Amino acid sequence: PANGDFYVSDGYGNARVHKYSPNGKLLFSWGESGTGPGQFDTPHSIVVDQAGLLYVADRQNRRVQIFDDGGEYLKEWAYKGLPCGLHIDADQQMYLASGFAGEILRLDKNGKAIGATGQPGTGLGEFCEAHYMTMAPNGDIFVADTVRPGLQKFVRK
Repeated sequence: PANGDFYVSDGYGNARVHKYSPNGKLLFSWGESGTGPGQFDTPHSIVVDQAGLLYVADRQNRRVQIFDDGGEYLKEWAYKGLPCGLHIDADQQMYLASGFAGEILRLDKNGKAIGATGQPGTGLGEFCEAHYMTMAPNGDIFVADTVRPGLQKFVRK
């Protein structure tokens, strides 16, 4: 958020999201184990868009849950793979690293895939588990795979 607050996903052993002030003071937390709205099974990645909406990759529930800045559930997007990593670039374009599906998805404003790269496998451009991603300012994408060691780089053409 613009004021410097930040969020932390607490997904390994817990099922919560925490919001902190810029100086690290815990403001509030929400979530519990489960499959319902506001419940999580491994909240894994968090991004915040320009409007202040919070997107949480709820990995084992195969969805991204969307919340307002107060932690109120708004909606969710379902996926076939495991939503592991989220990224929003400077133009507010959202990307999703989709676990064992082995894909990096470019998403529209409704969470639908409008582009994809990658596939399951062990070769270049393939993933055993696309676990997390980030993007360089020039548009190159870097993807970490937890099963196959190493970092893959996709060069923007």
